[in-house]
Amino acid sequence: MAHLDPDLSYDSIDRQANWKPVFGQSGAAERHLQNCNVQEGDVFVFYGWFRQVEQCAGRYRYVRSAPDLHVIFGWLQIERRIAVDKRSEIPAWALYHPHCNPKRTRTKYSDLDSIYIATGDLKLPNIAINKPGAGVFHRFDPALCLTAPGRSRSWWQLPGWFYPGAEKAGLSYHRDVSRWTPGEGHVLLHSAGRGQEFVFDCQEYPEALAWLSDLLCLS
Repeated sequence: MAHLDPDLSYDSIDRQANWKPVFGQSGAAERHLQNCNVQEGDVFVFYGWFRQVEQCAGRYRYVRSAPDLHVIFGWLQIERRIAVDKRSEIPAWALYHPHCNPKRTRTKYSDLDSIYIATGDLKLPNIAINKPGAGVFHRFDPALCLTAPGRSRSWWQLPGWFYPGAEKAGLSYHRDVSRWTPGEGHVLLHSAGRGQEFVFDCQEYPEALAWLSDLLCLS
């Protein structure tokens, strides 16, 4: 069922006082986040499946022959994770969220269904940046496009330092080096077709912090 999640923009719907951006996750994807020890201070970088549109006679339509692309559209730095079965811990303003709505599921809530509340301001180690703890990119920029030029959307072009090192965990679900093809100053990745959450440890790849900071400057 489609729902507003991640909910990153204040203007999307009417808000209660003290609202903050929030993201919900459950099931196997939430288990993966917990197993990878995703916690306060970590940053979600959200991407989706996009295609260029044009306006014709007051309506939008897809541009003929425009490619399908995976494009980064937003971010959220975690201030707090709350398992939705702990109803008393969920702020009143967050009860609207679909992961907190009892009509969403006929089963009982579990610790494999959680919401992640954003920080007020983004904080990155040793990097001065004046950005909110969550938000969206309002305009397309080639730097936000994961899909490699001329490739199908699941083939990503990333900075060369993303390539998994011998003693580094690398991007989760992508630790098979056969998925990776080194290039000149970049690397191609055949991204996994299934899996909602790919976890990347910035302590193993410190270059990721500057990369993330540069992306956020586009917002």
